[in-house]
Parts: sequence; structure tokens; C-alpha cells
Amino acid sequence: CRPNDGADLLKRTNVWILASGDDGAITEGSKTMLKVLTAKNISVKMDLLDTDGHAVWLKQYNNKNFYNWLLSQ
Repeated sequence: CRPNDGADLLKRTNVWILASGDDGAITEGSKTMLKVLTAKNISVKMDLLDTDGHAVWLKQYNNKNFYNWLLSQ
């Protein structure tokens, strides 16, 4: 799937991208998707954490801002 293909499916969805700075291709793909979504005026935010690799999403369970954001959508 190319980033533009996925972006078109998200045009009515608010997106929060969470990535780790040390997750290789996943990190780069997340940055690319951020650029594509922003260019298409899709509501997107991104948190890029320093480390934690592919398990970075586990930190979101303790992030009250995430739940507040999720429930406000």
C-alpha cells in the first residue's frame, strides 16, 4: 500500500501517529504518512518518542492525553 492510497481512506478520520525514533523503516514510514496526510488537509498529529522501538505504543496506555483525545473525536 502506498501512503497516498491509505490517506484517501482517512479523509474523514482524525489521526494520531505514534512512533519511536529508533524503529527504522516504521519510523520513516510514519514520517512519510504524516507529510501525506498533512498535504491532504487531514487532521493529524504525531508523537515521535526517542526510543522504545516497535513497542512504543505500550506507553499510550498510561497517557491520559491520548484517552482525552480519543474520546473527543
